[in-house]
Order: sequence, then C-alpha cells, then structure tokens
Amino acid sequence: MFTNAASPVRAAFLLWMLALTCGIFETTLVILDGEVSGTELLIGVTIRIVVTLLAVYVALKMLAGRNWARIALALLLGIVGMLSLVVDPIRDLAAGHSLADLMSPAFAASRLIHTIAVLTATALMFTPAANGYFKAFKARQSNGFSSTTHSASG
Repeated sequence: MFTNAASPVRAAFLLWMLALTCGIFETTLVILDGEVSGTELLIGVTIRIVVTLLAVYVALKMLAGRNWARIALALLLGIVGMLSLVVDPIRDLAAGHSLADLMSPAFAASRLIHTIAVLTATALMFTPAANGYFKAFKARQSNGFSSTTHSASG
C-alpha cells in the first residue's frame, strides 16, 4: 500500500502508528493501575479512542500524499500532542517529585518511546524527500490524476 510514498513519509507513518500504540499501552496501564475510575475513566478512554481513530485516518491521508494531513499531524500531534506528553511530568519533576513517584518503569519506557516517535515522525515529514513527495502529489492532482493513481515503479 502506498509503495510510491517517499521513504521518510513511510517511516513517519510507521512512527505515528508506534506513537499511537504507545498511547494505547499507556492508557491501558492507567486503567489497570485503578487510580482513575467512573466518569473520568470513561471520558479519558473515549478521548483516546477518538484521537487514535482520527490520527490513523489522518496518517493514512499523509501517507497517500495529502499535504493538509502532514500539516494537521505536525500541529495537532507534533505540537499539541507533544505538550500533553511532557507538560505534566515536567511540572511534577519541577515540584520535586521523582520520576519513580510519577510513573511505573513500563509507563516511563513507553512515554519515552512515544515522545521519540512523535518527534522523529514530525521531522521526517518535512525532509527534502518528503517535501518532494507532497509536491509531486499536488502536481499529479493538478494534472487531473486521481488520488488513487499509484506508480507501479515505486
């Protein structure tokens, strides 16, 4: 699928999927920890499901060459999502708490992988090869090719 996508775009897509998987794992750990329950749990899980489904959709559009999707991922997940990953832990660490007080080793490892995946995916979407891929897609669309036309040569 989308084998004609530039290598950095394919890698960014896979990293977005890794980041989303980490988010699901982290949510599962929070649920299993039992510190959140009732309405707060329902709201949190609902938000995670909606964000994950939308992010997969947008990441697929990015992989297919849609520049709007690349911008949306960079702004919504690369900036806003990144802030949601790091603001609370930084604030808690600044207040004198230790990392061990804040999260389990499994959660910390997942959060580290999650953060690296988001930063790397965001950067890869804006490499010269990726920029060329998105420009070429736009040019193909301008020339009347449909978005489902894919190069057989890769």
